Amino acid sequence: MTEINDAVPGLRPCPSCLQLDQVANVSVVRNRAVETVELTSTTFNQTGDLAQAPMSSRSSVTRPTLLGRRLAVAPTASPRGFAVFAVFFGLAAAGSYYLYGSADTDGSPSADGFPSTAGSPSTVEFSAASPPFPFAVCVALTVLSAVLLLGAIGVAVRMRPVRRGRAAAEDASRRGWYCGRCGVVYFQPGSVPTGAEPAKPYSPDEFRGIVFAAGGYGHLA
Repeated sequence: MTEINDAVPGLRPCPSCLQLDQVANVSVVRNRAVETVELTSTTFNQTGDLAQAPMSSRSSVTRPTLLGRRLAVAPTASPRGFAVFAVFFGLAAAGSYYLYGSADTDGSPSADGFPSTAGSPSTVEFSAASPPFPFAVCVALTVLSAVLLLGAIGVAVRMRPVRRGRAAAEDASRRGWYCGRCGVVYFQPGSVPTGAEPAKPYSPDEFRGIVFAAGGYGHLA
């Protein structure tokens, strides 16, 4: 990290260890604080002899490390997941109502397959078909879809300040310098965001609170 320090004349050392050799800008540290995780999934392929043959597939996912999450500029919550499942269960609920209603109104001939001759000769009796599932299934799918939709709305409302203030939070984050030896963040004199002090060591969590507050969403820290 010395090449970063050499490019910043007058950079003050870490206030904890008074060294510069492991000091880097927070934005650089955050970009490097990622890990690649290998995921293995097993599926079953239907073979000609009706035996289930397991097949494994591997994929890799790159995600922030714990340090990267602690130095994050904003929360990573998104309403997309809630919305996708809300739509899925909403469609399932609509389909269940349709099937239930169709089964309830669809008539079938009497048990012997011929019109009943009881009463008037022209009278044909039909018996209603039984629904394939209880009505409670329809209600449960509807409630689940509604709960997920409310969750998506709640996350969207909660993240609204993040969309407005993220640029200000980014600016505050870029002013921080992280010492890999001490695990602290500090600010240079003359480049201190509101609520912070120059040359004072902050833990990554404290630094995140300062950055979130600069963006106007400190309550989410």
